Amino acid sequence: MSPGAMDPADDPRKLAERCEIAFDGRRYLYRQYRYDRLDDALRYAQLDRQRPGFKPDPAFLPRWEAPLQPDAAQQALMAPAGIGFADGYYLFGGYRYELLEDALAYVGKVSERM
Repeated sequence: MSPGAMDPADDPRKLAERCEIAFDGRRYLYRQYRYDRLDDALRYAQLDRQRPGFKPDPAFLPRWEAPLQPDAAQQALMAPAGIGFADGYYLFGGYRYELLEDALAYVGKVSERM
């Protein structure tokens, strides 16, 4: 099997590392690209590796952060505002936010209109 080839039995973290993909707690990082889903990052990395002249990145450092989760103080702000959280994003009104402050600001704007 070629380096970076997908085997369903592989540990996703090890496969990602072989393909030079890191995880910052929210997104999967491959070179200058950012992905919400590991499958998308793996597919592109494997396609990229098949290109003539592909060279591994000598500066790549494996990195796999714990998934981001709101702490107790953030949860206390989220609950009364009706803000949810999934896959590293704060959710409100059909939108997703990287920062809780942005979601809270939108909640404030919606409340002003009512």
